[in-house]
Amino acid sequence: MDSELLIDILLWAIYLVLTAALALAVWSAFRSLKVNKRAAVELGIKVRWIRWSVGASLVTCLAITALLADNTPIMINGEPYNDPFWLRISDMLIASAIVLIVVAAICTLLAWIGVGRRKK
Repeated sequence: MDSELLIDILLWAIYLVLTAALALAVWSAFRSLKVNKRAAVELGIKVRWIRWSVGASLVTCLAITALLADNTPIMINGEPYNDPFWLRISDMLIASAIVLIVVAAICTLLAWIGVGRRKK
C-alpha cells in the first residue's frame, strides 16, 4: 500500500475524531446549561456563574493569544513553511496551553495552601 494513501487516511481519521469531539463538547455544554437551570450553589458561588466564567476566560485567552501570535515563516525539514493562518493558529494553541497550565498550577498551589478557604 502507498504510504501517501495511509497518511491521507490517517489525516481524515484525525479530522473525523476532532469534529466528533468538538460536536460532543458543544452538545454537552448546551445540554449542561439547559438541564441545570436551578441555582445550584457550591462554596457560596453559583455553579452557573462558574461555568460561564470559565468559558468566557477560555475564549478570551484564545482570542488574546491569537492576536499576539507570530506568523513568521519557519523552516521544516529544510523547506520553508509560510502559511500565515496555520502558523498563527499553532502559535495560538501553544501559547494558550502554556497560559492554561500556568493558571492551573497557580490555582492548585493556592488550593493546597488554603487561600480562600473558610474556617468552620
